[in-house]
Amino acid sequence: MARSIVYDYFSLPVFVRENTVLAMGENDQLPDYEYAENVVLHLFEIKDGAEITTEVTDVSGKTVLVANTKREGNTVSVTVDHPQYHPSVMVHGMTGVAIQTELEVNYTDKGVI
Repeated sequence: MARSIVYDYFSLPVFVRENTVLAMGENDQLPDYEYAENVVLHLFEIKDGAEITTEVTDVSGKTVLVANTKREGNTVSVTVDHPQYHPSVMVHGMTGVAIQTELEVNYTDKGVI
């Protein structure tokens, strides 16, 4: 008998490549909200020399927040152009790396295979 697993939209596994910065909003109740407000920038396996630009739009598609992520050696820097949106950073599985940013930073091994 085949085993099946049922996921809802918010627990469905997402597979991401290395050098990914995945912006995820915090609102799971509405499809249209201020996406940039309290957005979490999830960093996955940022490799040395990587430079990544991540744009967050509003509901009309206009870019309202730009995050720049760059790794040089054992240092990853994250800057945003509009910190008043209160974005934060979640680092997935990168050990031995210093994160330089003015944003709140959290670390997790969750989501790393």
